[in-house]
Amino acid sequence: MTFLNIAMLGGIFAFNIPVIIHLFNRSRFKVVKWGAMHLLEPAIRKNMRRIRLEQVLLMMLRAMIPVALALAMAAPVLTAGTPLIGSAPSSTVLLMDTSFSMQAVPGGAAGGRSNFERAQDESIELVRGLPSGSQVGALEIAERANPLTDRPTTDRRRVEHRLEQAQAGAGAVDMAAALEKSVETIASMRHHAKRDIVLVTDMQRTSWPEQQRDRLMRIRQKLAELQPRPTLTLMHVGEPVEENVAVTEVRTVPRHIVAGREVRIEATVHNFGNRAHRNVRADVYVNGSVRGRISYDMIEPGGSATSSADLTLRFDPDEAGSHYIEVRIDTDPIEADNRLLHQLEVLDHIPVLVVAGGGRQSGGGAGDDVVDALQPYAAVDPADTRDLFKVTLINERELGEHELTPYAVVVLADAARLSQAAIERLETFVNDGGGLLIFPGERVAGEGRHWYEGPLYRSGRGLLPAPILGIGDAGGEAQDGGQRRPVHVARQSFDHEALRLFNDPQQEDLSGLRFVRWFRYHPQPPSAAGQRVSVMARFSNGDPFLMEKTYGAGRVIAAAGPAEVGWGYMPLRAHVFVPLMQQLAKVPALEAQPQRNLRVGEPIVELFEREWIGESVDLAFAPLGQTEPADRYSLPVRDRRGRGVAEFSATWKPGLYTLTRPDGTEAHFTVNVSRTQSDLEQLDQRQVAELAEMLDARVVRSARTFLDEAEQQRHGRDIWPWFLMAAIVFLIAEMLLQQLLTRRRS
Repeated sequence: MTFLNIAMLGGIFAFNIPVIIHLFNRSRFKVVKWGAMHLLEPAIRKNMRRIRLEQVLLMMLRAMIPVALALAMAAPVLTAGTPLIGSAPSSTVLLMDTSFSMQAVPGGAAGGRSNFERAQDESIELVRGLPSGSQVGALEIAERANPLTDRPTTDRRRVEHRLEQAQAGAGAVDMAAALEKSVETIASMRHHAKRDIVLVTDMQRTSWPEQQRDRLMRIRQKLAELQPRPTLTLMHVGEPVEENVAVTEVRTVPRHIVAGREVRIEATVHNFGNRAHRNVRADVYVNGSVRGRISYDMIEPGGSATSSADLTLRFDPDEAGSHYIEVRIDTDPIEADNRLLHQLEVLDHIPVLVVAGGGRQSGGGAGDDVVDALQPYAAVDPADTRDLFKVTLINERELGEHELTPYAVVVLADAARLSQAAIERLETFVNDGGGLLIFPGERVAGEGRHWYEGPLYRSGRGLLPAPILGIGDAGGEAQDGGQRRPVHVARQSFDHEALRLFNDPQQEDLSGLRFVRWFRYHPQPPSAAGQRVSVMARFSNGDPFLMEKTYGAGRVIAAAGPAEVGWGYMPLRAHVFVPLMQQLAKVPALEAQPQRNLRVGEPIVELFEREWIGESVDLAFAPLGQTEPADRYSLPVRDRRGRGVAEFSATWKPGLYTLTRPDGTEAHFTVNVSRTQSDLEQLDQRQVAELAEMLDARVVRSARTFLDEAEQQRHGRDIWPWFLMAAIVFLIAEMLLQQLLTRRRS
């Protein structure tokens, strides 16, 4: 026997109270000498034994009342001995795996029963077989643990109905999180003598990563701390699925698509099975219409193959905007990974704002050099529209009142001092995903240096990646016959995406950029939590040339030299300066675009200009394989630090989500199954046994086995009602005995 509220056993000691009162009353009388006492002594001796017996019996009844009440309040459970007649109610938490792998059909036969359908049947049979009065908490687990009922219930028919309505999901499953949720649920349920947590799953290997081992051990400890301890059961349903081929990646060459330029589509197919697949064909659809085919001669077991479509796309300028492509194969019944959607953003131009310390208004300067580098065609012929970037040039004094939402990147070209309003606008812009390029120059070295080290750096919390330690000078005014010896950008293999172009032997490298003066940044500055600072490129003397800082959802890149002639010769090396400026602007600009190729469970986020705040936008969802929307949602555009934002987080189904803006234009969001789920390999028998040992769990293959074993092991029953009944009986007996003794004395 065990007790669920063992602290209440202390009430047993209350039985001393009636005993003490009884003994105290015995000692209260006193002896009085009385001459006629000898006449009563025969009667007293005759009744003395009966009186003592009645008093002792009354005392025992009074003592047993607090003992019985204390035992009842301690919630005793009978857990040992022979099985009791009848079936005691239990508390059961049922976790049904609805992740993507459960869609697999053993044998791969079309129309066959999937592992999910088998899990559904076993779950329903388990609930149906629980004893009457049992409390059930059922959860479907995939990307999250979703309760099938509002709260645990004794209405088993309702739980069965919800299980029948459940559908296989499309995401991965976090087993540790699901088990943690089950522990919380079982702890909140009634404290029946028998408590169970049953996990119904296909035992997919990727669902039990080694990294979760510590969390699983903590779950075992939490279960051991519960009284009575719940029993954890792993129900391994379904059969292994040997074969699965999936489209794992779709990409475009080039990665960033500009209207009027050709683009090639490449797709990768991976074979997760045990046999080779020959002559695999993939159809390519663009905006729902078939446009080409990709062929794969051989895909080895466990291998991947990448091939290009037999078509080249070209989008006209009037087609700039959102498009989507889909690559389909037909090798097995698992549709969710036989198709992969990919959103394309066709760019007309990338909008850039250049903030100049001098600017064209003053007749030249760093701002002009930056504009010419970003718009080289327009620099020769203003009517030429072939440039990727569309640049707006303003003076630093105008930034505080200038709207930044339309731009992807802002460039500070020797802007020496900005207003507080301008700084706040820039911080919000970058935090929301925008890009900022900083090219300090002569004005910053003079009047603006303290401003850079103060409001712009803010002890690591501001936009500037690192504090300025000083101004580097290549040997003073003159050296080696009156000529300065400049530093140059060190030759190296670049890892940063913006600089990888310069690893190409066909491209002139950055070592041609030379400087006689430069800003010396701290190479390893402290940074605020959640921010990362790195050196992208260095000078030949080891000082940083380019530094990058992540700031919210955006990034800041700061150069150590100005984008103008004076401190160096960067603008004069057009074959290096122009591609460098375009790469530095392009990478953060394209990353500033909202992420539109998502995995199941990742939220949809779309940004809007300020005037759209308070409006509503329409979001339509078309499942994989369908062109017509199955669901529609209305999303409000909310204010977030002066920008409009619409969000949708319930992306639990793969497919195409199309958002229609207030101006009628569309943005496509593709939601695909994580391809880690396409590996359908299950844990083998030894691995399942090791997992069960680690969790102190048992393993069964069916609901029938679970119910049979539960019947054989059902030795526990709540017996506190018996003690409560005993206390009531003792109380009634004490009252009756007291009345009887009172009448006799009368």
